[in-house]
Amino acid sequence: MNNLKEVKELLKKAIATNDQDLILLANQLLEGAKDEKSDPRPTPPSKEDSSDFLASITADETRGERHGGIPVNEVKERSNSFHDDGSIADDIKTPTFKPTERKRKVYKTIQQKCQKCDRVLQVNPVHKRDYFVCDKCLIK
Repeated sequence: MNNLKEVKELLKKAIATNDQDLILLANQLLEGAKDEKSDPRPTPPSKEDSSDFLASITADETRGERHGGIPVNEVKERSNSFHDDGSIADDIKTPTFKPTERKRKVYKTIQQKCQKCDRVLQVNPVHKRDYFVCDKCLIK
């Protein structure tokens, strides 16, 4: 009677018939079933279990071991062994072109007065603020 459902059914029948000995036995079996459930070791899946959620993990993967490859920061002296002989994409040529003119105007600095130290500074218009504080005052 290790099956939890069977033990619960037995307890229900014992309560219905008001049999004290049977209730005591069912409670003992129920506590035993709870102790078995509290086992921290996972039970391996049975062969009948056809769950799609089972993952096949090898023992090496569970220990975090890696196979092949060396991390870049562990190799001190490396050399590039690639040699370009020109055989790859030799039919492709870089086209000649004229770059587009730059039409954007150069920004003009504006004056901003620091609200803390009252210094007047020339700053990029991107940094224009109503409440401007210079870099030195920001550090303080």
